[in-house]
Amino acid sequence: MSGTLRLLHMLGGGRQVMINIHRLIYVSASRGEMTQNQLDGLPQVARSNNSSTGIAGLLLFHDGSFFQVLEGPQDDVLRIFGKNERDYTHSRVIVLQTKTAPERAFPTWSTGYMAPTNSIRPRRKASSIYAI
Repeated sequence: MSGTLRLLHMLGGGRQVMINIHRLIYVSASRGEMTQNQLDGLPQVARSNNSSTGIAGLLLFHDGSFFQVLEGPQDDVLRIFGKNERDYTHSRVIVLQTKTAPERAFPTWSTGYMAPTNSIRPRRKASSIYAI
């Protein structure tokens, strides 16, 4: 495996193949102000987009800006990124990094959400951290 973490990917008929982990990191701006309800709905969208593909990562949102890390099989990472890039909520998308990763940065995360604590909310409006 030459030091690269690979993902076991199930094929039809129960066959498994080894897949390199691909990582894509990007930033974007929100096209408009997002409500807390919209932000709270993002984990469900991520779950439905990423189910059964082995995609994991991180999504941060603060003051109208997104920062996202996607990890998994390259075709799936690029498909999810393309979908996000075309989504009406994103504008000014900038890819910071795309590469085969030596290991997952988020090995135990699938899709989750952590709301900012009350002590953070007064200083930061609409901030959210997501593990996907």
